[in-house]
Amino acid sequence: MRKIIYAFFFLLSTHFFGQSPSRINYQGIVRDNAGSPLANKNVNLQFVILQGASPGTAVFTETQSVQTNSMGLFSVQIGSSSNLGSVNFYSGTYSLQVNLDANGSNNFSPMGSPQL
Repeated sequence: MRKIIYAFFFLLSTHFFGQSPSRINYQGIVRDNAGSPLANKNVNLQFVILQGASPGTAVFTETQSVQTNSMGLFSVQIGSSSNLGSVNFYSGTYSLQVNLDANGSNNFSPMGSPQL
C-alpha cells in the first residue's frame, strides 16, 4: 500500500512540473531606420504565437503598450493581458511573430518570427 501511495505522489509531482508557462519574458530594443534607439517613446507591440513555421496558424494574439527607456530598451511579459495557458505547446512547433507600431497609429510592422 505504501508503494502505491509513493507512486501516486511521484506521478502527481511530475504533472506539476510539466505545466506550460503562464507568461514569457520578452525584451528588445526599438531602433529607427538609421539604427538609433528610440529613447523614452511609447510604442505598441503585438505578439502572435503561430502554430507551425511562419506563416502558420495564429493561436494566440496579444497587444501591449510600453515605454522604452533612455536606450530604447523595453521589457514585457507575453501573456500578462491574455491567457497564454490556452496554447498547447506540446502539440507541435510554434513561432513567435513580433509586430511593432512605433507611432501609436495601430499600423504594425513585422519584426521577425523566431521559433519557440
